[in-house]
Amino acid sequence: MLTLLGYQSVTINGELYSLPLEKTFSQGDFLNLQAIPQNLFKGWCGDILSGQNPIEIDIQSDMTIGVLFEDAYEWAFPIDIETVDLPETYTDRITIGVSILSETQPSQLEEEYGCSLTVFSPDWKKYSRFIQAYQSEKNLYQWTIGVNPHGNIGSPVEVRTSRLYWNPSQFSDTGTYRMYQKLDDTLELVISDMRTETSYEVSGKESVKEYIIRWSIPFIFHLTTQPGWNLISLPIKPLDSTASTVFPETLLYAFENGTYVRPEILEPGKGYWIKATTDGYDLTGELLGSFTTTLDTGWHLIGGLDQSVEESFDSDCFNVAFGYQDGSYVVVSEFLAGK
Repeated sequence: MLTLLGYQSVTINGELYSLPLEKTFSQGDFLNLQAIPQNLFKGWCGDILSGQNPIEIDIQSDMTIGVLFEDAYEWAFPIDIETVDLPETYTDRITIGVSILSETQPSQLEEEYGCSLTVFSPDWKKYSRFIQAYQSEKNLYQWTIGVNPHGNIGSPVEVRTSRLYWNPSQFSDTGTYRMYQKLDDTLELVISDMRTETSYEVSGKESVKEYIIRWSIPFIFHLTTQPGWNLISLPIKPLDSTASTVFPETLLYAFENGTYVRPEILEPGKGYWIKATTDGYDLTGELLGSFTTTLDTGWHLIGGLDQSVEESFDSDCFNVAFGYQDGSYVVVSEFLAGK
């Protein structure tokens, strides 16, 4: 079996195929592979490492080959750490990224170290290099980073400081990079846009602090409306949540404390009345995935996620849910994306 991964095309012995592709060949078959288009080609990876195009391969067993093109999903960058308050400078490095093939490298500590960095896999193994494999329509990646700003030098209860630093020019051209600190069961946003920063200081005793780096890729959601009044919600988090930016020159109302108000900032998960002048709007932002809202007794306007979900209301919390269709209210049994 020959498995080819990528998101453009390839010819096999002159015949054109779209990627990704799985195709069976006989042992001993000789194949000529050419990546298409030539001007975007970067290289072959996996069981074949080459920058030439085309290449010839001899099938002797199952093979998995990645075809690399100039692609916003193909990136990797190092994150370094160095001590700032020791006479001697200690450093460590991890590398994170995304590619069509995953890649890992185990983490190894020196016998004596003044700071350390680790990437944790989902099963909590420690790595110094963690490149994730990407799939079509994937819009969010994250890495759990272990930071020890103290190391094993000196008193373990003494507070030490180390500095993380990175180069934003090595990021993907698209998407948003954010850093969170994990505190018990909550996440605290510490850097809202890593493109605008190049360093971050961490202080603590001899223990590992957990941080999460998230890379989210812009998603375009088409919100369908009808001319006139529509009951809508935002199934994504817009890049700019200002109401006049998301829906320019459009009459819009929110429902707060029992009355209708003109909102300045739009919040995902809330419902809004909009007087549309078109049959739809393209909204660009991050996939919502989930949201939490607090409801008091009475009526509320709430919305759905980026995909339709059936209602699962607690009868002690909700009595009934209504949608608005074709100029009238109707009882609904599911939350529709954007409604």
